[in-house]
Amino acid sequence: MSDAAASSRRVPRWRPLTYLVILGASWGLHFSFIKLAAESGLSYLGIATVATAGVTTLLVLMSLLRRRLPVFDRAHFRFYFICALLAYVVPFLLELASAAHLPASVLTLVVSSTPLFTVALAIAFRSDTISARRLLVIGIGTLSTALILVPAALGITDIPVFWVLVAFVVPLSYSADHIYIAKAWPQGSDSYQLGCGEALLALAMLTPAYLWQGVAADLEVPFGPGHIAMMVMAGFALVEIFLYFEILRIAGPIFTSQTNFVTVVSGVVWAMIIFDEQPSQWLWLSAALLGVALLVIATDGNRK
Repeated sequence: MSDAAASSRRVPRWRPLTYLVILGASWGLHFSFIKLAAESGLSYLGIATVATAGVTTLLVLMSLLRRRLPVFDRAHFRFYFICALLAYVVPFLLELASAAHLPASVLTLVVSSTPLFTVALAIAFRSDTISARRLLVIGIGTLSTALILVPAALGITDIPVFWVLVAFVVPLSYSADHIYIAKAWPQGSDSYQLGCGEALLALAMLTPAYLWQGVAADLEVPFGPGHIAMMVMAGFALVEIFLYFEILRIAGPIFTSQTNFVTVVSGVVWAMIIFDEQPSQWLWLSAALLGVALLVIATDGNRK
């Protein structure tokens, strides 16, 4: 019996499901907070630095409590550097830039397509085998993407195509990070150590750039929704990391992957509540297809 399965027998059945719903709702809310922060006048570097500092703080504390600090030899440093770029710096800054021009609901669907990109990249780099189910995922995912891009390109919707394309670099970056981690995981380190190491390096990369750009400009921005969103994102990040690893521990990776469904639905709902967005029929259809693709990925995992 696996550790996850054994753990799941020792906890109430409602606990992992409750954690999953909370985590998915929090991830979905992230996209609306990103938009609030991006439209506040605060610098993108400032927002990214503060949010990353929140994540780093928790991971450092966890490492100290566990007495397993990150290893910083040459191989680990290279791993941290690449992961910091792919999982923090590039996606965070591009997400902020595109959030200022896109509805939060669209950003939700775009970034939530990360599992689809991961499947496609895994096949492209031959780190996974081609199967009918994986080809089906890619096909459905392509159609889901087309339902966002094509109506925008034809002027049927008022969504700017350029910024949708920029936003799609975000799931591409996350997916590249997943593929790289699977191939280059340094020996002798666990998930918490590696997560802490990459967060520290991301913060080390963002902070000097932010200080060089000038903190004074952000201090001139009147306190408002952007500041609140930035602080809440940093705080939520601490809770999300705990919930993510706790769900993995007690329920396993397949169950944890179901968080994507909650994220898609909650992200669109939060956008409707906070920004009074009214998603078009094209967007709803795209969301439905994305949900089907995520379901195929999840059930494919169950067959392994």
